[in-house]
Amino acid sequence: MLSDLLNRTEHSLNDSDIGAVADKLHGYLAGDISSLLAEAQRMCWLDDNAADLAPQIDQSSRANAKVTADHLRTAMLRVRPSGIPH
Repeated sequence: MLSDLLNRTEHSLNDSDIGAVADKLHGYLAGDISSLLAEAQRMCWLDDNAADLAPQIDQSSRANAKVTADHLRTAMLRVRPSGIPH
């Protein structure tokens, strides 16, 4: 599921990164994973826009902003799995 969703977005994750994140998704339903990726994309967008304030970063690096494993790990702190009872 995660790989399918990642195929639809710009990201810098390799197979090992995807596997490591997927291993931590026990209890996450399809909608949770979609929300997780949306949150990671939001954080990527915020990072990219914050870079607009940093003149030392060139335009091409900002134009190529991609979701990273760090974005997904941070998103997991914010998006909780609904498939696990509280």
